[in-house]
Amino acid sequence: QIQMGLAGRIQRRKTFLNSLTNNGISTKKELTEILEKLNIDERIRSEKLTIEDFASISNLLNNN
Repeated sequence: QIQMGLAGRIQRRKTFLNSLTNNGISTKKELTEILEKLNIDERIRSEKLTIEDFASISNLLNNN
């Protein structure tokens, strides 16, 4: 969970999806499905996500 948050924050000029994919947290396909399930635009930048968004994404990543 911490790794996901740090990856998203470190690369602030990239989309959240690309930040996590580039850091090997998950695949683009899996992350796209998770963001879609949570009704989060896949083009969102990390700084636009709320703490609740991070928690929801993390929970779904851990369940897959």
